[in-house]
Amino acid sequence: MIRTAPSNSGTTAAGSFRNGPWFWRQLTNNNSEYFDASKMARIRTNRSPLVNDTWIQHFPEHQGFTGNRAVHHHIDQGPIATPIPETVHHSWYKALHPNQYE
Repeated sequence: MIRTAPSNSGTTAAGSFRNGPWFWRQLTNNNSEYFDASKMARIRTNRSPLVNDTWIQHFPEHQGFTGNRAVHHHIDQGPIATPIPETVHHSWYKALHPNQYE
């Protein structure tokens, strides 16, 4: 949940905190098994991890996106975010952000 992100974070169109580096650090704290050394190194330098075999073990639906950057997506631009491949986020942007197109 992004609700507890630092108060100096940006916000989504719906007013929820947006903070990618914080999101990834929280996810590593709660689910370290998702991340190998290369992903941890990227997160430590405030970069998003890349989809690789370790990631796919936990997110098999991301299998076709090896090498893709993972991004955090806010569901309905609210306080709950989930990691998805960047290609999916771009390709499905309009469907994932319907309130921007009402």
